[in-house]
Amino acid sequence: MLDVLHSDELVDQPPPEVYATLLSRGVYLASIRTMYRLLAASGESGERRAQRGPMKHAKPTLTATAPNQIWMLDITKLRGPLPAVFHCLYAVLDLFSRMTVG
Repeated sequence: MLDVLHSDELVDQPPPEVYATLLSRGVYLASIRTMYRLLAASGESGERRAQRGPMKHAKPTLTATAPNQIWMLDITKLRGPLPAVFHCLYAVLDLFSRMTVG
């Protein structure tokens, strides 16, 4: 059964798809649960597809050395006078001085 699961055609498929593929050909080798048990016993119970590993990205940083170099946007929802009515408050802030620009 492990040879079938490791074949070139089925190596990327999860056990339910392997089971369905084999049944469509008229071949019954094991149940889906047995396939999972065999994979777990051989230490292959994780993801069977080839996946890209996590990538490290540089964390963006913004530094303002004087006023009016970098502006930020802040959006806040405020409760209105009626139930389920909200108002959006948009504020433009200066990064250097933290003052409201607009």
